[in-house]
Amino acid sequence: MKIKIPKKLKIGAIEYEVNMVAGLKLYRGNWGEAGYISHTIDIDNLLPDIDRMATYIHEALHVIDSEYVCGIDEDNIERLGNGVLKIFQQLGIEFDWSEVE
Repeated sequence: MKIKIPKKLKIGAIEYEVNMVAGLKLYRGNWGEAGYISHTIDIDNLLPDIDRMATYIHEALHVIDSEYVCGIDEDNIERLGNGVLKIFQQLGIEFDWSEVE
């Protein structure tokens, strides 16, 4: 089953624009970034689909953590993201990036 990733993801009261960014890893050192002031989720455009999924989930968890003041550290964001990804894989869920690319 494919789930279409929208260009804007609303978390709490704020919409975050999802962007594929050329050279994100090369120039900023990360596969993905959540911009809390710019309200963006940026993902390196060269990532294969499974890594894009993992990065999108990871960055969305950062935004959830920030918006709801959860206090989750980076290691636990990584763990939670990997767990969510595994659940999606077991359910046969894939992401459709056509609205973002």
